[in-house]
Amino acid sequence: MRKINTLSFLSAITAMVIVVSSFKNTPIRKSATSVAIVIDRNTYGNVEKQVKDYASSIKKYDGKNAFIIITGKDTAPEAIRDTLESLYNNRNLEGAVLVGDIPVAMVRGANYLATAFKMNPKRKWKQSSVPSDRYYDDFGLKFDFIKRDTSDSLLYYYNLAKNSAQYINCNIYSARIKPRKDNPQVSFSQYIAGFLERSAAAKQKEEKMDNVFHFAGYGNSSESFNARIDEDRAIYEQMGFKGPDEKVSFINFDEDRYIKPRLKEILADTSLDLAFLHHHGEPDEQFLSKTPYTYNAGEYIDFAKKFFRGKIRNARDTAKARKYYLKEYDIPADWINNTFDSKVTAEDSLTDASMVNVLDDMNDYGSGVKVLILDACFNGAFIHDDYMAARYAFDSKSSTMDVFANSVNIIQDHWKNELMGLLSYGVCVGNWAKQHMTLESHIFGDPTYSFSQPDGRHKTICKKYGTKQRTLDMEIARPNYPLIKKMLQSEEADIRAFAIKQASAMGKIPDMEILNILKTAPELNVRLEAFMTLIRKRSPLSEQAIATALDDPYELLRRLAAKYDEVCGAPMLLRPTIEHYLNPHETSRVVFHLKRAVALYPYEQVKNLMDSIYNAHKGIWPERRDYDKMLRNIKISYGNDLKEFADINNPSVKDKTKRFTISAQRNRCNPEAAEEMIKLISNGKNKELRLAATEALGWYSYSYRKEYIISSCNKIIGTISDEDIKEELRKTVARLTYKYEN
Repeated sequence: MRKINTLSFLSAITAMVIVVSSFKNTPIRKSATSVAIVIDRNTYGNVEKQVKDYASSIKKYDGKNAFIIITGKDTAPEAIRDTLESLYNNRNLEGAVLVGDIPVAMVRGANYLATAFKMNPKRKWKQSSVPSDRYYDDFGLKFDFIKRDTSDSLLYYYNLAKNSAQYINCNIYSARIKPRKDNPQVSFSQYIAGFLERSAAAKQKEEKMDNVFHFAGYGNSSESFNARIDEDRAIYEQMGFKGPDEKVSFINFDEDRYIKPRLKEILADTSLDLAFLHHHGEPDEQFLSKTPYTYNAGEYIDFAKKFFRGKIRNARDTAKARKYYLKEYDIPADWINNTFDSKVTAEDSLTDASMVNVLDDMNDYGSGVKVLILDACFNGAFIHDDYMAARYAFDSKSSTMDVFANSVNIIQDHWKNELMGLLSYGVCVGNWAKQHMTLESHIFGDPTYSFSQPDGRHKTICKKYGTKQRTLDMEIARPNYPLIKKMLQSEEADIRAFAIKQASAMGKIPDMEILNILKTAPELNVRLEAFMTLIRKRSPLSEQAIATALDDPYELLRRLAAKYDEVCGAPMLLRPTIEHYLNPHETSRVVFHLKRAVALYPYEQVKNLMDSIYNAHKGIWPERRDYDKMLRNIKISYGNDLKEFADINNPSVKDKTKRFTISAQRNRCNPEAAEEMIKLISNGKNKELRLAATEALGWYSYSYRKEYIISSCNKIIGTISDEDIKEELRKTVARLTYKYEN
């Protein structure tokens, strides 16, 4: 990482960025960490007192130095980033709070750093780029500026640079204080002033972490109750909850016919410390429920009528759609004759609205939970003037201090509460979240907010791992190995898990020892952290880790093992994959991934092993006809795959079809497809397809054919002349060969 001389650099950019110490007459504490408050000049002029009071509260109650950085109208993101990096190198910066209208980096060419975002870059740039504050908090990532948006001057487009790190490892944390802008009664600056006042006041209160809630919306994690049962156990372990006054509660979306009122009542409770919501979403919506279950035949029919009415209303050609559904489903005409009746349309709309929480539902609502995690797509899309996360965090009646949400879509099977137990030991929200950020994940609110430790056990832990000068929170912000070495012996699950992750990044713990922890540790979260540590660093022991984790009793660990199994395809994993695929104890979401993993292997190998295992189980479950159907589907799917892969190099097949097959491998990572894509890159005529194939191979990070792909790409680089394809090949090799370092 390059070093920047603070004084010379800051003096050179004062026209763009002004750095102001909040405490001109107070000496900076040399041992303390520091926080930067970055705010645009216009907003600062309206909330100067509140910003200074907030900065003072950080120093007084958190013991951290604070700096206010005021940006100009046309301050570029580069100037802000360089200033933050300078403070990180010279003033022990642990995090930044981005207040008001701070430029947004719209990242392109880095979809593999997001969990699910794979939009075609040919679509509108505002849609096909990822708004990401990793630009400001991960100095290992490098970016090439492309252009500034012509319609929204705060948006700056960047490509991930060819010399960038190929993983996310945040040096500091960052958070946005960016409320809605479209309320004529309350101005943007008034919302910010109110939130800053609330943040400063919250630091004076003792707030113990003892009340946690989690919710599952429809369609999430295959609606698996096994997943939620284990999640409950894991949260108790993470938080170290043992007493009768410490609780974890849960509700499923089908607790009521329409869950929205109950959920909002729960989240309005100011005694609630942490809430974790799994559901689907858009910038302005939370999808909570679906058509209710019913045992009443009349209701079934009513729901069916509503379904067909909705399909017809949403069709481009409503008359054609009406004819189609009458014929295809043989339904009576009187079911849909009233489709466009105003009263019926209004009733259908009210029913639909009962299943979704929208921005208008948040008017005059007061969110009470202190920290809210929205495990959903787009709820944190802060490039909009109004978005769901802002309503929870910044509205006038809210008591919420932080919302963790995503600027684009997010994969379902992702460990969003990793190391969450650190919060119960007084670690601030920012220092917790930076341990597992993705390209799309963001904090909205005050990242310096932390819970207190009023009981003896928590105080003992914090004293054990802190020093006289620095708290546990500060130590975790900039960890050192002597601290990590002590933490490795901790009996607290998330303290030890944090130490495993950091010790591995520092190169202080061998992979075989981590694998042994995965096999033997009694704590759910410690085993899961050991597994994810081996997977993230693409350890040579990853395949053994997957096989071990598939046998683990913890559902999320098996689910994530199955997720990586489905893109690995190693021969040694075929037997455990099929054993779990045919295991009647296995949960629906794990099987969802295992079904895809089976598709990576030749059909005859799959059939022979499946028959052997099925017969050993006495062929009771699945029933024979279901088992035979399963085999038929696998055979058909495998045959279709082989044809599609062969078509990649078939000159008579349309390029559009080839492009679809190639792009699908970013999720599937089929080894036989890789063979055909390598042939295409070497000998193909269509440059666009060759570039697409090269980019797709960069997603094979967890494939057992990774080394073969790296070798093939390096050979091709030496045999072709096209510089664009060579450059893409180098990027793919870099992605597949990266070494994770702290």
